[in-house]
Amino acid sequence: MNLPLRCSAGFEKSEFEKVQCKINVKEGAGCPGYIWGESELVKLTVKPATERHLGRQRILIHKNHRGTANRFDVIRVHHGQKSTDVVVIGQRDEEKNVVRLDLDDRKALGIEETGKTYELSIEQLGWIGRYWWYIRARDPAIYLPARIALLSLGLGALGVALGFASLFS
Repeated sequence: MNLPLRCSAGFEKSEFEKVQCKINVKEGAGCPGYIWGESELVKLTVKPATERHLGRQRILIHKNHRGTANRFDVIRVHHGQKSTDVVVIGQRDEEKNVVRLDLDDRKALGIEETGKTYELSIEQLGWIGRYWWYIRARDPAIYLPARIALLSLGLGALGVALGFASLFS
């Protein structure tokens, strides 16, 4: 199934609207800032996140409102011109039309008051966008292992390069 792929990183609105290309989701193509699939525009009541999800860049949203994103997928949420990347956590059926966000994510989206209904656009990030989120996450439990893994990958590549260099010297 081919889905439209759009890039939101580094483009002004007029340029953002012009960027269109196609990918096959099964091939796993993507880049930082690229989004898989179409955005889903929903009207939901915004409430504060529960205590165990505070400061962890998580969104509690019902499965009916998150498109193809599964639990623990990384999505981009837009409100007007502002956006933030968060991890999806499920929401109970009795709060089907409620989305729960922590203070930092509400500020990033420009949402001042909780308990009001807002129009949000939800898009799933591609695989590179997901890894990019891990590296720049605010939670040290997420970004430290990701940055150590990236450093290890770099040192491994350096070791391979030095190994090949020693073979030819």
